[in-house]
Amino acid sequence: MAVNVVQSALSSRRFNKWLPWFAAALLVAGVIAFLVAYFGNTANPAKETFGNAPAAKPQVVKEVPIAPAARVAAGKFILSAVARENLDQAWALATDNVKSGLTLKQWMTGDIPVVPLGVPIDKAAITKIIYSHSKDAEINVVVLPKPNNQGVKATLYVLDLKKVGQGGSARWLVDYCQPQATPGIPHQS
Repeated sequence: MAVNVVQSALSSRRFNKWLPWFAAALLVAGVIAFLVAYFGNTANPAKETFGNAPAAKPQVVKEVPIAPAARVAAGKFILSAVARENLDQAWALATDNVKSGLTLKQWMTGDIPVVPLGVPIDKAAITKIIYSHSKDAEINVVVLPKPNNQGVKATLYVLDLKKVGQGGSARWLVDYCQPQATPGIPHQS
């Protein structure tokens, strides 16, 4: 019976009508595949040249203990910008990157590109120093809120610090400050 089914399918008018079209499509696909494989990249690749000079070594920046002034700048920035208190102090501790083009007058409104905690801050502490070089550092700071009814809990912030200026006038500024884990949405009470 299976032989009859195959034989009848092969001898049907519909099959015989579509068979040449199917074969032509298969042939065209094969020709296209051959052309793409054989002539696919027509660009002239640049010749690689190798010299006798030693390979360039990547510059390794020496890790150093984080500067006490950087710790102080980070703490003051958290207690001012994140807490939305003493915003003029936060302005003085922020780089242009954090200020995002805001003027001091705009900054003082409190609508700044630093995510606030939303409740008063009890404590802040550095939990991890990601890296610390002589002119920049990245740290994790956990910010603990005072007991609150809004459901806001401890939040981990990431801060990038940069040393600007030369010699005795050099100071540390915050170049980035965002929560790694966003603070919870306060509940209405």
